[in-house]
Amino acid sequence: DFHRLDPYLGGEDELRNLVDRAHQLGMKVLLDFVSQGCSLNARYLQEHPQWFERDEQGKMFASHDWNDTYSFDWANPEFQKFMIDFALQHVKKYDIDGFRIDAPHGKEPNWDRNLPYRASASSLGSGEMLKKLREELKKAKPDSILLCESYGPMFHRDHDMTYDYNAHHMFYRLLLRKITPQEMGTWLEDHFSSLPDGAIRVCFAETHDTRDVNWAAMALRGSLATQALMAIIVACGFVPMVYSGQEEGQREYYKRLFSLRHQLPPLVWGKRLFNPVSCSDSNLFSVIRKRGAESVLFIVNLSPHLKTFSCLLPLKKLGVEEESRYSVFEHLKGERAEMKGTKIFQGKELKEMKLTLIPFQPHFFTFDRLK
Repeated sequence: DFHRLDPYLGGEDELRNLVDRAHQLGMKVLLDFVSQGCSLNARYLQEHPQWFERDEQGKMFASHDWNDTYSFDWANPEFQKFMIDFALQHVKKYDIDGFRIDAPHGKEPNWDRNLPYRASASSLGSGEMLKKLREELKKAKPDSILLCESYGPMFHRDHDMTYDYNAHHMFYRLLLRKITPQEMGTWLEDHFSSLPDGAIRVCFAETHDTRDVNWAAMALRGSLATQALMAIIVACGFVPMVYSGQEEGQREYYKRLFSLRHQLPPLVWGKRLFNPVSCSDSNLFSVIRKRGAESVLFIVNLSPHLKTFSCLLPLKKLGVEEESRYSVFEHLKGERAEMKGTKIFQGKELKEMKLTLIPFQPHFFTFDRLK
């Protein structure tokens, strides 16, 4: 029953209290929007049998390999209206801020011979339903959010944010040394062109599905590599997502990292330059984020060894003038960088640098011009 809360989790008052407290803390609350199907004994089977898909023999079947459910037909107009009304009622009743849309893809054909539309329409029916949902949701609560578990232009169109599993898998290939930092940068340049500028992409080290699709996500939980991965996600301009439990033992690190994203606007809105730092060692991954006159340089040693890197910094891309004086601030450490006994540098002194970097320890630098 879509309109009943699971008593194991609490009642209506508890949900309202949760939402109220989250809002007081400046947080938004999204509920799951799961439209794949319903349980085998749900009341909708008798009340609305036309909402369900049928196989070639006219029998109802499970969706997305969930064999304890029967599959809804996403193209059915009555079902679409029911789901949209259900969502709007929850926004009004509990003041929630939107929904995480669960797996709106890969729906099986509906072979019901009484359909007025083609069998394959069900799979694309999610697009029509979610487009309507977003329109109505924005009317009811203009700052509401739809977060989509699927990725691509179609899903970007109907949502405010989308999961990016493609980037997730590529980042793990980077950590496991299946691809080089240079190959990762080339892939990212191409990948960011696949959606319009300003598209908000959510990336992560873990989700509820990664145990099934990426064993390394669980195996590396709590490691230096995972810390580096989350920093790379921030540096590249993704919205970072933390799976419940992933933060254990690393809470302070995540607090510093996410506070840094909030404090440095280029990390959210800046243009991206991948691997702009010239270096003879291929284990260095670097990113420049630039917004107006503000720049952030990110670097990380992806080798398992302590290494000294000889680097050429692109001063012009960082907005650094050779004849001006600068201090260099390392934000995760919260301190001014020191080299050769000094913390103040001529711009031209920053062009060629030797950096000794601990494995997988990320660094975010800004260059502050002195008067």
